[in-house]
Amino acid sequence: MKISVIIPVYNAARTINKTIGAILSLVEANPAVEIIAVDDGSIDATPEILKTFKQIKTIRQENSGPAAARNTGAKAAAGEILVFTDSDTIPEAKWLFQLTRPFENPEIMATTGTYSIANPNSPLAEIIQKEISNKHASYDEFIKFGGTYNLAIRRSLFQKIGGFNEGYRRASGEDNDLCYRILREGYLLKFVPQAIVAHYHPENPVKYMKEQFRHGFWRAKLYIDHPTRIAGDNYTGIRELIETSSSLFCLAALVFSIFKSARKNFLFKAASLLVLLLLTATEMVMALKITFKPGKSLFATAVFVARSFARTAGFLAGLQFFALKKTTGLKTLPNSEKEQ
Repeated sequence: MKISVIIPVYNAARTINKTIGAILSLVEANPAVEIIAVDDGSIDATPEILKTFKQIKTIRQENSGPAAARNTGAKAAAGEILVFTDSDTIPEAKWLFQLTRPFENPEIMATTGTYSIANPNSPLAEIIQKEISNKHASYDEFIKFGGTYNLAIRRSLFQKIGGFNEGYRRASGEDNDLCYRILREGYLLKFVPQAIVAHYHPENPVKYMKEQFRHGFWRAKLYIDHPTRIAGDNYTGIRELIETSSSLFCLAALVFSIFKSARKNFLFKAASLLVLLLLTATEMVMALKITFKPGKSLFATAVFVARSFARTAGFLAGLQFFALKKTTGLKTLPNSEKEQ
């Protein structure tokens, strides 16, 4: 069974050495496994670093986004099984074996694994990892969504559904979109918790909020493309709906209060405060699930609340942009959503 490991790479000079080094240590020159790195127009030292790895196939393209980079890698791949990971992950020792072993069953068409943490000394990264672990702990054997940081799919199915949708220009939403199209074909993803890659989670709260704005922005396109998925999947559920609706109400109440009388202004602000308290309580429940230490739980609650507003603001911006794009044919992304 020929396997192709595909890595989209963009300005990953800080991490790509560890990613490729870890994968090479797993395959040990196994002729049944090829590694393909697709440099998506990097402008840092990434191209020079990739040249040092003679054992892998390297492709360079103009910057087109991770979805396009993965498709480029898939077109060049010889494998029956396409395995995707990211340039800021460090696969653990049995990752590739665990992720691909289920394909011995011809009925299995796609598999997905999980995260561990590559930077555990960061308080923010630690919170992000604990939240992910909490969500993944509730997964069943077959799920509806898996991230492309750790996903494998039969080449035949990948070609049948048309690969990744390159309309998702940034690293957000393209993996959901792929999984939802897998579901349309009548398949699910087999969750393999033993297939683990360590990931460098964000450490800077401001950069994390910008990232979450981006996720909200592209989720607008995702729900336009897949309106039946607004209710969520295995990863997004009732909590995310509470976050978005609560944040949206607070933002709307703040805007409306500007144009109302003093009495109605007070009512809007009071209602907004109550909804904010509901949101905070919801986030505190999750914070207490992942840590009972008072300082960390308060920090986690604050991060989750701020993230809710960042995602909602991004979602509103995305709705506006993609609605305008649909009616006018607009193609240029807002500055906040262009590749940095």
